Parts: sequence; structure tokens; C-alpha cells
Amino acid sequence: MMRFMLGLSLVLFLACCPCYVRADLGVSMGTDPFAIDFDGNGNATVSVYQGATYTEKGSLAPDQSGNFPIGTKVLTYALPETVGTGGLNILSPFPETITGNLYFYDDLNGGHMEFLLPLGTGQLASTGVVNFNNYSPLPPQNTNGTFSFVAGDGIPADTNFYNGTGIPIVPEPNTFIVMVFGLAALAGYSCRRRKQVAAVR
Repeated sequence: MMRFMLGLSLVLFLACCPCYVRADLGVSMGTDPFAIDFDGNGNATVSVYQGATYTEKGSLAPDQSGNFPIGTKVLTYALPETVGTGGLNILSPFPETITGNLYFYDDLNGGHMEFLLPLGTGQLASTGVVNFNNYSPLPPQNTNGTFSFVAGDGIPADTNFYNGTGIPIVPEPNTFIVMVFGLAALAGYSCRRRKQVAAVR
């Protein structure tokens, strides 16, 4: 019975496991670290380390990643400093699917970040997602649609923090079925144990 409970716990853990972000290694941080909180509709708040905090409005600008037809406009945020070039896949596990992207680039006006979400989500960022193949794993994130990318060692004085809100990760129907059966099994086991204990007394 203990093996059954451990197996059930593992299934429930995997079914409810959060999404995570993977990134390539081209994105860096500059001399003025910052944190940006943003969503798929062009709303952002930027906090420069030991400096100003201000709101930033994202806009639709021509894609610079080269993954869309020339002239395709994607949601783009201006960043307070140059950050280098690189792309992120925002992934949901089980099954592992791409639920969004971030793409960073620099130009004469400074650093920029493109935010991409799947088509049909009703947000400015809903221009479709791509696959940035060269990536390295980052820590797990939340299933409610929020995610974070940390460019640096995590110390605010020398790290850029990108905190986004995309689309919630909705478990597949099979996941719900497994969860219902798991909870029913737990309830049945608990009821059976109570009867056994009552019979012994």
C-alpha cells in the first residue's frame, strides 16, 4: 500500500508541476541592473537598481529575431540598457510545449525585448511562438502564467530580472482524470483505515 501511495504522490506531483523557462546564453546584463514586470498587453513597470521606477508601454514593432516574415510586428518593450542578443523558450512540462518566447536585441536606441504568446490568446503578444533551439535550463516557474528569467547571479546589484505574465498552464483532461482517481483512491484508503482502526478497538 505504501508503494501505491508513493506512486500516487508522484503522479499528482508531475500532473501539477509548474512551467519553466529555458534560455540561450546570449542574453547578459549591463552596468545598470534592473527588474521589469510585464504582461502580454504592453504594460510594464521597470525598476532600475538604486534608481528610478517607471512604467513602460510596449508597442508593436517589426520582429528582429528573424523567425517571422519581414514586416511582422510583435510586442516589444524598450529596456533601460543594452542586453545583448538571445531568445528564450517558455515551456510547460508534461507534455513539454512552448507557451511563449522572449527575444532580446540591441540597436542604436538601446536594449529591447520581444514578448511572444501563442495565437488566439487575445493579447498584443499573441503573434505566435517560435522555437529557440539552443537553450539551457532555468529554475521552475508558476503554472498561473507567471514566469521569471534571471540574467545574472541573482544579486540585485548585478542582475537583470524579467518577470512576465503570459497564459496560465491548463492541465490536459487526462491530468484531471488522474487527479480525480488519485483523490478517490486516497479517500477510499482513508475510509478503509478508519474502519480497520475502529474494528481493532
